[in-house]
Amino acid sequence: MDGQMGEVSQSNGRTGKSLFGVAVKMMLEQTTIDGKTLKNDDDYIYSNVTLRTRNVFIDDVRVNFDFERFFAAVTGDLAVNPKTKARFIIPNEKSPKFYITTNHAINANNRSALERITFMAFSDWYNDNHRPIDDFGHQFFADWDDEQWCLFDNFMAECVMFYLKSLSEGWYRNGQGAVPPPMRDITMRTLKQQMGEAFVQWAEMFFDESGHNLNDRMGRKAMYDACHSSFPDSKFGITPSNFRTKLILFCQFKGYHFNPNKPNKEGITFGDWLKEHPGESFIGGADKSGGNEYFSVFSTEKAKNEPF
Repeated sequence: MDGQMGEVSQSNGRTGKSLFGVAVKMMLEQTTIDGKTLKNDDDYIYSNVTLRTRNVFIDDVRVNFDFERFFAAVTGDLAVNPKTKARFIIPNEKSPKFYITTNHAINANNRSALERITFMAFSDWYNDNHRPIDDFGHQFFADWDDEQWCLFDNFMAECVMFYLKSLSEGWYRNGQGAVPPPMRDITMRTLKQQMGEAFVQWAEMFFDESGHNLNDRMGRKAMYDACHSSFPDSKFGITPSNFRTKLILFCQFKGYHFNPNKPNKEGITFGDWLKEHPGESFIGGADKSGGNEYFSVFSTEKAKNEPF
């Protein structure tokens, strides 16, 4: 995915993600799938996969791509249903890997998804105004001579050597050769996408540190109505059922705390939890009274500067 932060649904691209996928194709058998036309109910998604396929390249998936659909394919046997041909199963030990590119973010916050992903963040060194040809003087792959192909092959072999060394020496952790990038920007992009641009804009204004809503306890309905009065067109994306979830995501996005007056799901109070988790967001339990539910978004930094 792209490393730079942008607006939700905004497509940046041109950073080299697809070029990387083409590079992999030059080294091993690969099947490419157009991510823009990918449908969740496509029974023939792996129609072109064969027993020789070592990698499946799903290029440019759309916003809110359903990664959970691929859980079984990533870690289990791969069921292939070719058009006009007999179905077959590729056992897990021989099934291909997946390389998925997106101009947005992969919605993967739970442990099951994160354990299946190695993230790659592409910087904006290459963009609409600066292309690989500007640095190298020729188109990648299309007009290489023998010397360029030799350099490429050696570079790819060197990457494999680094991976195997990382795997044997445990540079990241035992049994894992891939070292993840700094995850903060990736996490922030994912949180922002899950909230949606309208909610982020409203929450940034509503909980501005110069105002009175931050570090205040407010009824859920009043807060929800305030959101929709500011963004009336967002009623389909921001619903009563997901409003609380988006508010918690916003707290994680900003480093705030949610309902610090209530113990979290492990029964730990805010004060005890904060000592062991500096810099993290505390998520307290439900705050209900008199048949009403209340939300509190709390900033420790704002609290430090407020007079008693």
